[in-house]
Amino acid sequence: MTLISAVPPVIQSLLLGTLLSLLYDAFYTIRGLFPAQAQPHVILDILYFLLFGVLLFNYLLMESAGRLRYFIILGVIIGWLLYHNTVS
Repeated sequence: MTLISAVPPVIQSLLLGTLLSLLYDAFYTIRGLFPAQAQPHVILDILYFLLFGVLLFNYLLMESAGRLRYFIILGVIIGWLLYHNTVS
């Protein structure tokens, strides 16, 4: 039994949402290094959403054998919003 599997899936999804929001802040900080007319904004946005999709897909695949669980999606959204509206 690993440490991650000891945590309930709802808490795991909240933590995943927090991690994704933290990644968003990291990408947003990197975007700020370039001028507004530069093209890295588009590349960074695409890279973030690809990373977001891969992490969420892998979590759904590991946690619920590929079945869509709405509490996981809701937990990710709530975790993302909590981090984004407080710490971020």
